[in-house]
Amino acid sequence: MNAMKIGRRKLVLTLLTILIIGIVIYQVSVLLYTPNETTWKIGTKNYPYIFVNQVGYLANHKKYAIVRTNLNLLNYKYTIRDVIHGTEINATITRDLGAGYGFKHHYLLEFNDLLPGTYVIIIGNATSTPFTVLDYSLFSNLTEDVALFFELNRCGKATKFHEECHIDDGIIYNGPLKGTHVNITRGWHDAGDYLKFTSTIAQTVILLEETLLYGRPKNKTIIVREILWGLDFLEKTWIPEHETLIYMVGNQTDHELGFRLPEEDTLRNRPIYVCEENKGANIAGLVSSALSLGYILQSKSLINESENNWLDIALEVYNFGLRNLEVQENGLGDWIAYPEYGFEDDMALASILLYNITKNQTYYQNAVNFHTEFYQKTDVSTTVSNIFATLHLSENGYESTLPFYGDIEWFWDNANHDPLYYPYDEYFWSSVPAMVSVAVETWAYEKISEDSQYNALIDYIHNYIFGINQWGISFVSGYGNIYPKNLHHQILYLRNITIPGILAEGGAPKSLLEEYGIYILPDDDDPFALFQSNEAFYQDVYWNYITNEPTIRTQAYLIFFISTCLSS
Repeated sequence: MNAMKIGRRKLVLTLLTILIIGIVIYQVSVLLYTPNETTWKIGTKNYPYIFVNQVGYLANHKKYAIVRTNLNLLNYKYTIRDVIHGTEINATITRDLGAGYGFKHHYLLEFNDLLPGTYVIIIGNATSTPFTVLDYSLFSNLTEDVALFFELNRCGKATKFHEECHIDDGIIYNGPLKGTHVNITRGWHDAGDYLKFTSTIAQTVILLEETLLYGRPKNKTIIVREILWGLDFLEKTWIPEHETLIYMVGNQTDHELGFRLPEEDTLRNRPIYVCEENKGANIAGLVSSALSLGYILQSKSLINESENNWLDIALEVYNFGLRNLEVQENGLGDWIAYPEYGFEDDMALASILLYNITKNQTYYQNAVNFHTEFYQKTDVSTTVSNIFATLHLSENGYESTLPFYGDIEWFWDNANHDPLYYPYDEYFWSSVPAMVSVAVETWAYEKISEDSQYNALIDYIHNYIFGINQWGISFVSGYGNIYPKNLHHQILYLRNITIPGILAEGGAPKSLLEEYGIYILPDDDDPFALFQSNEAFYQDVYWNYITNEPTIRTQAYLIFFISTCLSS
């Protein structure tokens, strides 16, 4: 009996010893792993960098911040403070989105129930930049500011940013009409240079026109003004007496002359290029679509331009496309300015728009056929033409358009496995504008299907663009605390001016910059050095045309995104 009691006592003592040792180990582990704020040092990765949407969160959308750090902050406390009223909300860090882009941790701080107001987030001795929660009035001026870029890039007529330019454009340099002078003034310079591409001008016009159809821009007059400016150019690209379509004004020589103001451009009677034999369905589809949308907007009294022949030209150019069912590349030889993924999406959009106008069943069937062929040809679903061809087809009862948006599942999966919710599986030239196209496609998918399960993609992209990214920068000039000030644009650089509302291209692989011989600032001169990684690299310097050059199509995408996707 005594032996049994002794055995029980030993067992109890052993268990108590194990418990005490466990408690000691736990206390030691807490001491070892609880961050010591006195050791946190800004400028190193052992500091919590709290990235927020610097422009502001919409009250009815997802709201979160991401903390980039190498510190172990799980179960650490943080505070959300109302900077106006001083009230505070205390919470605990519970979710780590994982390692990536040179940091071990990306902690997610969610505050979806936060009421309208102005706040900061505090973690230890680290404080975020102030951020706002508000309704759509957050973006009350942004559309007008974005549209300033079109005035900046206008070709021909003088603007407040430059004098009259390129009024002698130009001389045809190829085909049977080589040497012929034609009037191809107006339109917009494509980017920071002075080239003009029929394709990107048409895509820009289409995005602005679709904004009038589906969005709620604060100032429609500005949108209409730019649509008319673009349509005037597109009309001139068609030379009816020779059944010839212009696809480009200028060539790579433009890039070789260095920075100059457009009115000082030494290139006179600039070279004009017409679609080559049997080619041009992609250009024709875009031009026809833009002109047809202009006609539709006129019929809906959204544009007041009664004296026009947009429909007649749209029909002629469309038929040119049917006769020349090959792609016309945007460039010459090995020099391609913009890649093409086919002509079928462009002709599908042109077809369904002409069907909407004429109710001719041939156009509807052509639209279905072209759309199906494009889907079979490529997995790039986010082209301007494909997004809106799919939308307009669905509005006419074509239900099999929905599977085309299976691509959104891929974007969704990528975003939810990325510590910053980036929707692609790698970075590339023009990564941020590509994100905007994903948001537009997501909006269209939801409108067609009434399936809102992917709606958070729009919020991920909205928050990324305005500050929750690797560098904590708002990629729209003039918006947020940190934004691009040295865009790759000749007029901005030479005039030493900045204007708000310009969307930069965003991060790209460092190897791509090296491949193109772009000078990279040393770490000591780079304010973003701590946040750079080989897979995503960004520097705010005027000479970097890969990460910092704005384009007209990008601006039009941004207007649609703000006026439509975020206003829904």
